[in-house]
Amino acid sequence: MVDDRKLPESLRTALLPLESVQGFEFLETWRWNEKAQRWTVKCRLTARNDAGDPLSDQTDWYVLVSEAYPFGEIDFMPAKQNSLTDTYQHQSYSHEGDPDLPWRRGKLCLNTAVRVLGRHGYDIEPYDPDERLRWHCLRAIDWLKAAYTDSLVLPGEPFEVPHIPGASIHTIVYCEDRESFNTWAREKDLVGDVAAYEVKDSSGIFAIDAFHRLDQGVLLPSRWGARLRQCRGESWNGLWIRLQAVPVLKHWQLPKTWGELRSAIKVQGMDLDGILKASLRKFRDSKGHFLMLGYPIPGRIGEAPCLMHWFAVRLPILSQGNEYPPGFRANEQGYWMQDKKTTLADKECLSYVETENWDQEQISTRGRLDNELRSKKIAVVGCGALGAPIAEMLVRGGADHLLLFDSDAVGVGNLARHTLSIQDVGKVKATQLAERLNALSPHAEVEGIPARIASGEDKRTKGLLDCQIVIDCTGSDELLQVLQQIQFSDPFLFVSCSIGFRAKRLFVSAAQANQFPVDEVRDQISPWLEEEQEEFKGEEFPREGIGCYHPVFPARCDDMWLWASVAVKLIEQACLNSPAEPVLSVYEQSRDQTGLPQIRRIDEAA
Repeated sequence: MVDDRKLPESLRTALLPLESVQGFEFLETWRWNEKAQRWTVKCRLTARNDAGDPLSDQTDWYVLVSEAYPFGEIDFMPAKQNSLTDTYQHQSYSHEGDPDLPWRRGKLCLNTAVRVLGRHGYDIEPYDPDERLRWHCLRAIDWLKAAYTDSLVLPGEPFEVPHIPGASIHTIVYCEDRESFNTWAREKDLVGDVAAYEVKDSSGIFAIDAFHRLDQGVLLPSRWGARLRQCRGESWNGLWIRLQAVPVLKHWQLPKTWGELRSAIKVQGMDLDGILKASLRKFRDSKGHFLMLGYPIPGRIGEAPCLMHWFAVRLPILSQGNEYPPGFRANEQGYWMQDKKTTLADKECLSYVETENWDQEQISTRGRLDNELRSKKIAVVGCGALGAPIAEMLVRGGADHLLLFDSDAVGVGNLARHTLSIQDVGKVKATQLAERLNALSPHAEVEGIPARIASGEDKRTKGLLDCQIVIDCTGSDELLQVLQQIQFSDPFLFVSCSIGFRAKRLFVSAAQANQFPVDEVRDQISPWLEEEQEEFKGEEFPREGIGCYHPVFPARCDDMWLWASVAVKLIEQACLNSPAEPVLSVYEQSRDQTGLPQIRRIDEAA
């Protein structure tokens, strides 16, 4: 499907540099493909083939380029004639794809993370019109050279699992880490049952509830947080099989059919038919079920395995009942023979289900707090404009166990700088914030206590004594006096966070002790408070509405969240250093000569 639209000048600019690329040849002119919504061109890449591959040194490809070039995506796709048909590392699953398009599916991964791509491995991808397409062409040729020599991955690179073919409307999530890997390493069974449930209000997410042994004993229970436990929906169960290695065909392609899966597993000394025949009886109920296949993987190429990875396929509706074609009896043997001849036949395609490992270490790779802080049970006292973002940053950083204390209700005026929303107005801050935080992580265990801390003997606040870190965000002298009366059995880290007038300054006091040292902290912060009173003497606090309302602390949400970010970094530092004596840190924001904001530390007392 093409039209006659004019080739963008940016792509015209890219043509001349390609003439100097050895091994690249145009086979046709650029065309706009309406169905793909890309500019496309057929080309021939030449890379010496010393691997005995039946293909020649020359293979044909289609280059798909965004209309926004030099920005947007650039994809190299194998042509349906005279090109690669297998799937390799650093390539999406290769298959025929759309019959109306002249290229196969099987996009090459050419980004800068692929270190094996010769001298271009560490280059930063250019975005000049005359350089970017050339850069991709060079890397595509290098990719072919590496594919022919079976050197697409290098020792020390992150391990790459094969790309799953096809799309799935469902995703099965599981939780595997090094500890669970040790459990699997000790386990003798290679087959068992697995239970999952749909997560309500999600987009087709099913969470693994537990892996079971064949004798129904629980092998590996789930470790989900409060939100996923509360959102249990429809059950979905199946069978698990543990393999020795990745079940791939040449070169890095997952099986497409039941026959290919049988072959891939047979190479590892396992009989798929024997396993299914012995295990499918319990799944003959006219319902959908799934098959989980797991194998050990290393963190990096060349390292020892340290993690179990699972992928899943749908089991077809299995035979049952008494109505059968001639030659098949209505018993388990007959059912199995019928299934193997029809829905489980070698030629039948596998229906893959997306899987994801939602272990905390896996989902927080984009940024997490130090484990010394993440592993602690933390109390946040005061869930206002400072306490709420601090609590949220802790949870997003991987701190899963929080207790929130606050008896105040959410007012509409709070929304100007709070993390909660209009649907929370009139409800207690602590409970509503806990609900929000539990929805941020599948591992979060956040409890909201709608109460003020009165003493360590108060039933509602007794959980405070189980915490290793207490963060005060109330700015209340009364609370400090109460905390001073509470005797903890073990030393805990106490951190008091408060904001100065107009959010100009942040005050963070930290100490590791069995009892909060209120007198020392007061002595440290009092001079600063006196300075603030003198500095802002005569200023009037704003008020909400008309009438005799309490004055409102003046500060914008960007100021509060800025200081919340700084406070979290100071809390992490205090957790690592465990100061035996109170340490007060004072930060101040101001503006430089251009009017831009800047933050500086102005004092530290110990």
